[in-house]
Amino acid sequence: QDERLYLAAPADMLAVIRELGAGARHLMVFGHNPGITEFANRLSAGDHIDNMPTCAVFTALFAIDAWDALDWHSGQDAEFDYPKNLN
Repeated sequence: QDERLYLAAPADMLAVIRELGAGARHLMVFGHNPGITEFANRLSAGDHIDNMPTCAVFTALFAIDAWDALDWHSGQDAEFDYPKNLN
């Protein structure tokens, strides 16, 4: 848990991940709008998300060896889902 993520801007989220993710193979970040939607959009190399509603999940794969190498528009095979999604 890192208090810097609460209502954080995308650049701040990226900085926290680069700093603290070193030992993790998988990483999960929880956040609030509007930052979390913009963060997902800046990470994704694919489709744009208009809004991540409450309990939405965005997943992506990154071709990196460590989280300190994470960069914008590098998320591949991104998926987005949320509880009321009817698709």
